[in-house]
Amino acid sequence: MDPCEALHALTANALSPRSRERDPDLVDGIVALRSATAQDPAGWRAQAAAGAGYDSGGREARIAAPTLVVHGSDDVVLDPANAALLADTMPGAVLVTLEEVGHLLYWEEPRSVAGLVARFLVGQDPRGDTTAEAGDTTAEAG
Repeated sequence: MDPCEALHALTANALSPRSRERDPDLVDGIVALRSATAQDPAGWRAQAAAGAGYDSGGREARIAAPTLVVHGSDDVVLDPANAALLADTMPGAVLVTLEEVGHLLYWEEPRSVAGLVARFLVGQDPRGDTTAEAGDTTAEAG
């Protein structure tokens, strides 16, 4: 498999089935954008090694800043349970899981992600529910 085919396969896998069905050109668009810049194989290997061997050593429990964790329910690259674990270990973290969204959530649901971040940055509950507790986990993708 040549590098372009590999990038196409990796990108398609990272998107949710709903996103691939809704926008059949999305994979090609992402691949074209990524292919427009040089891809360093050493960078890919380093990213894979970092992901495979990641251990925070519990440092996230010391993060005092407000933190928003956003994850897609259909992410097959990173298990959604990892997002819940991360949010649970960070004091006051807010977890939002976008339903039927994969790993590339900012490509799949750019308006939803931007809205979550914007609300979070101005101190509003990113889910739009001012009564929600930190750690509540589900939001519908647009």
